[in-house]
Amino acid sequence: MKRLGIGILALGFVFAMAQEAPQFQTGATRPAQPSQPVETDLDRVPKTKTGGNVLIVNARILTITKGEIPGGYIHVQKGKIVAMGPGKVEAPAGVTVIDAGGRIVTPGLVDAHTHLASDSTNEGAESITPEVRIRDVLNPTQRGIWQKLAAGNTTSLILHGSANAIGGESLIVKHRWNVKPAEMVFQGAPRVVKFARGENVKGERTPPRYPATRMGVESVDRRAFTEGRNYLELRRSGKPYRRDVRLDALADMLEGKIIIHCHAYRQDEMLDLVRTCKEFGVRLVAFQHALEAYKIAPELAKAGVGASIFADAWAFKYEGFDSIPFNAALLSQQGVLTSVNTDSGGGITPFQLEAAKAMRYGGVSADEALRMVTINPAKQLLIDKSVGSIEPGKDGDLVIWDGHPLSVYGHAKTTILDGEIVFQRKDAFGLDATSTWNQTTPQMAAPVKFTMPATGEYRLVGGTVHLADGRAVKADLSVKNGKIVPGGGGSAIRVNGLHIYPGLIDAGSDMGRVEFGQVQQVDDDSELGQFNPDLRAYTAVKPDSERIGNARLGGIALSLTRPTSGTISGQSSLLRLTGRTNEDVAVLQSWGLHVRFPESAGGLGEFARGILSAEDQDRFSQAARNRLEDLEENFSKAIRYAKARTAGVVTATDVKLEAMIPFARGEKPVVFATNSATGIRDAVAFGKRLGLKTVIDGGKESWKVADLLKKEDIPVILPLPVWSQPDAAGDVSPLREYDPYDAWLATPALLAKAGVRFAFASASSENTYNLPYRAGYACAWGLKPEQALKALTSGSAEILGLKDYGSLEAGKSATFIVTDGDPLSLQTRVLGMAIDGKTIDLADCRWVRLYDKYRKMYGQ
Repeated sequence: MKRLGIGILALGFVFAMAQEAPQFQTGATRPAQPSQPVETDLDRVPKTKTGGNVLIVNARILTITKGEIPGGYIHVQKGKIVAMGPGKVEAPAGVTVIDAGGRIVTPGLVDAHTHLASDSTNEGAESITPEVRIRDVLNPTQRGIWQKLAAGNTTSLILHGSANAIGGESLIVKHRWNVKPAEMVFQGAPRVVKFARGENVKGERTPPRYPATRMGVESVDRRAFTEGRNYLELRRSGKPYRRDVRLDALADMLEGKIIIHCHAYRQDEMLDLVRTCKEFGVRLVAFQHALEAYKIAPELAKAGVGASIFADAWAFKYEGFDSIPFNAALLSQQGVLTSVNTDSGGGITPFQLEAAKAMRYGGVSADEALRMVTINPAKQLLIDKSVGSIEPGKDGDLVIWDGHPLSVYGHAKTTILDGEIVFQRKDAFGLDATSTWNQTTPQMAAPVKFTMPATGEYRLVGGTVHLADGRAVKADLSVKNGKIVPGGGGSAIRVNGLHIYPGLIDAGSDMGRVEFGQVQQVDDDSELGQFNPDLRAYTAVKPDSERIGNARLGGIALSLTRPTSGTISGQSSLLRLTGRTNEDVAVLQSWGLHVRFPESAGGLGEFARGILSAEDQDRFSQAARNRLEDLEENFSKAIRYAKARTAGVVTATDVKLEAMIPFARGEKPVVFATNSATGIRDAVAFGKRLGLKTVIDGGKESWKVADLLKKEDIPVILPLPVWSQPDAAGDVSPLREYDPYDAWLATPALLAKAGVRFAFASASSENTYNLPYRAGYACAWGLKPEQALKALTSGSAEILGLKDYGSLEAGKSATFIVTDGDPLSLQTRVLGMAIDGKTIDLADCRWVRLYDKYRKMYGQ
């Protein structure tokens, strides 16, 4: 590939990347570093070799299709399951024995939508390109393959991109790492071509390309199939003809030799393709993403077309605004074959937890949720005779779990592919002893209804109140005039068997300022310019944003919304998630000054370093040093300006410098966004030198400098990794290729162990409602549940300086949630919420309105 020459003018793009995957050397002398765990590719290869022959004993087997076998065994011979059942058996000679220790064993997970292990994704020059093939750019050396194995994922469909109405030929693969490309290919799997609809196809391009409308997209398919049918007739005629590889692919679709998977969001564009494929006799197996599929579930079921979906991704563009997390349940209940996918290029993405959300949103069973990442996607790929369940004759693709795969308190321990051990967890940080693993099958509690007064004086009686010190006590919670009061009177509300927690706090988001992505009119997150200290986030907050109602479903009552562009981005504001005006919702109009800390090319991620020449990296580093000098000068200038104003030397007001004064004086926090260990050290030193009240935001490598953060008492706002969607691969993975695979996931536990103060953040209001579950998942990697809860409540309140929120104490704000279980669990419902004593209608939510509308249509 031709190396891209990126000069100074293009550094802004890479600087943004540096904030996501940084590491930086400023030239300052570094102290000797203590030894830290590393993980090389050699370390990732299990030492045990089975030759495809293995016997797993003492296992709790979730077969997927034949129920559960407690205390059972699975015998794999030459890569195939030959026997299984309850009880014990003698191991044949030469067979490796694995004692599961009572742990759960499932089939390897199947992901029906990835962009894994391919050196190219989109051939976007033309609208019709079925002749291009993923197999021609397959790269089995990509570490993302091994990361998928570490997550328990053994098989996937590598899809062509979605830039074309009729895209390229995709490829079904086994996750065999560092083999010849042909050895990754799933033998006997069908050929698959990726179609696409909507904005990805018709969006603006330079130069313009047909189609530019959904009408045009439909016409492209019809014209192509018609031309393919004419070509097929010629091909069958026996007459001489000029071969055309594009038309050959279209003809193969018409003959049923190639099946179709199609990227689509809206229900109208899905039905268009269903009709067109039926007319031409083309086999359309499944829609990918299918965000509005719940609106046409009966039609999809009748047509026999499945859906491979995001569990709950929404609002990342306008096409996704009607996406709801109830989609999987509505589809499944209407008889549509439904799977959940990642759409990622790798990463330790626990997408079985994405499937578990269908339990929380729609009430599907645990069995059905597991089917959505095993047998259902296998059926959508027409490979269910080989994978997707544990049965004799099927491939020996198996996963042994610490905890239950559908619980946030669990993760993969061992992964087996064709009877060979391909992943074995190594506890590099020594955290397994403090990890929480729940082997019990998660279940949703029976629905409970109760009604709280809108405001006024009342008591919650019979519940369990969870205190800031981690204790859970049987006690009443009394509310009066928006405050928690001792004793108390008013009406008694029975909450027997339920739990009362402080309202949860998201310590970093774009809440209220972004309604959906890719449309500037509803995106107020990024301002132009490098120096904007006078910007205040609350001024752009839409108090009735649809994202607010969705966030409250996850128990989020407060959110710190902060700008993220430029070098000095502006001031964050703390919001209560209720109110009529932006002044109403602003608990604090100004909390911290947010700074994107400049980092040099030495700290860029692998991709960025790969596209930058050595000269470009030098120029990038010089530009970073210049920005750092400018940053220091701006703080110094603010101090000089303040002194001059006090002395009466300067009478004219400088709005920007005026805004910086309390931050430059150390009176209010300065929040440095940086992820690398070097960037964090530099930011801490910078703040100390200038006397700033430093907070770190990001901190992906904060575990490497935990001792420094503890010593200097620097708190960290941790934007916990997302699990799915295309950005999850980089989000869940560590920054360095040689860091242990779970370094980022283990970071909260490592900070807690070192005594560093931290709070959790969503980093995006699109995902705020998932924050408690992401916090719960950190407990599977060494964090204690009470520590996770603290980082969402009292610990977050302490860092944000909130005396009135974060715990349930007399005299504090009556901001709380009522749940039917552990708020960190995906299987827990938030049943009630109050913010400053005002009862919140949790049904006042776009998702719930759409769910109720279609559930009633279907008579559910």
